[in-house]
Amino acid sequence: MRSPAILEVCVVEPATTGWQAAGGTGAWPAGPQRARSWWNGASGAAGLARFVTMGLTANLVFAATFLAVGSATGAHDQVRNLLATITSTVVANELHRRYSFHAEGRVSWLRGQAAGGMSALLGLAATSIALAAWHWWAPDAGSASSLAVVYLVNTLCGLANFATLRWAMAERAPRIPDDTSGLPQLIT
Repeated sequence: MRSPAILEVCVVEPATTGWQAAGGTGAWPAGPQRARSWWNGASGAAGLARFVTMGLTANLVFAATFLAVGSATGAHDQVRNLLATITSTVVANELHRRYSFHAEGRVSWLRGQAAGGMSALLGLAATSIALAAWHWWAPDAGSASSLAVVYLVNTLCGLANFATLRWAMAERAPRIPDDTSGLPQLIT
């Protein structure tokens, strides 16, 4: 049986200045708070770190799909690449919209999918060309080496995708015209 004191320390409650242990026994150490604050912050480095983490998650989905479709159906690498790209793109775009760019409240699911989908189409073209070149150069290449080629090209495409999605999901201030002389004047 656990001690009540241990249970009390394990439970957290929201506090006005951050999270603290239950019963007000003290704030969490500064390190984890600082790390969480940085992780959720608006800096480019934090955004890139979140983007890479969510991208790695989507890459696991890609690898699982690529390898599962191949072992289940024996499909050609190009077909596996297409199916894995579609599946992982939908997952990645939603992860990026919600977590990488904190855009869930201001960017619709459709806009997030459209922005990421356009980048994915370019990435699909690049990986398809790379796979064709790889199989021309190494006709007996196995699934693991084909997956490595796709990942190499996707890493380069991911950098371009980060810039595209950061722009597409950015918070923008409303535009106010510099010259208001042509606008109707309010009567006061």
